[in-house]
Amino acid sequence: MRGADTPGEARFAGLEPGGWFLADPEPVLIVDPVATLIQANPAGWRLIEASAALSLRRERVAFAEADAQHAFSRGLTEAALTGTSRVILRGNDGHWRPLELRAWPVRPSDLVFVAFCGEPRPLAEVDGIMRAFGLTAAEGEVLRQLTAGAPPKEIARQLGVSTNTVRSHLRTLYLKMHARGIAGVIRQVMRLVR
Repeated sequence: MRGADTPGEARFAGLEPGGWFLADPEPVLIVDPVATLIQANPAGWRLIEASAALSLRRERVAFAEADAQHAFSRGLTEAALTGTSRVILRGNDGHWRPLELRAWPVRPSDLVFVAFCGEPRPLAEVDGIMRAFGLTAAEGEVLRQLTAGAPPKEIARQLGVSTNTVRSHLRTLYLKMHARGIAGVIRQVMRLVR
């Protein structure tokens, strides 16, 4: 499903995103506000073809996890309305991945760029965030592991503590960082380390 067979292409004939689009090493998709795939760069096609977490269903970009699909849909709507959105999705492999969604400059309400930004980088420097939010050393280590993409069970295994202990630290992180859930903590950290 490439080239002339790309879903939605007839609707947007003549769309020319430029050479950067094809050369970008990160997966980039162009979709409409309801996630119909218009174009994908080569890295985007490789992601669609190889990923168990992402696929095309009836010409639309679809995520295997319902939470990821809902977050993606909200991000598309926000990007179409405001011009930009940032979404952090948890894949079925347990890792967090940021997406940048930007409205197409010429037709902002019709088309959205979706750039998969790869794996979130682990935070080598958590000290500043620890000081800013008054985190303990244990909470900081849980935060460091979390931003590296580890789920709570893996964090517990790596730190040699129970999953309940990690969940207790997570609840404290939510309170101290004024975040709702793990995604909220990750979003807060990503905003601070941009």
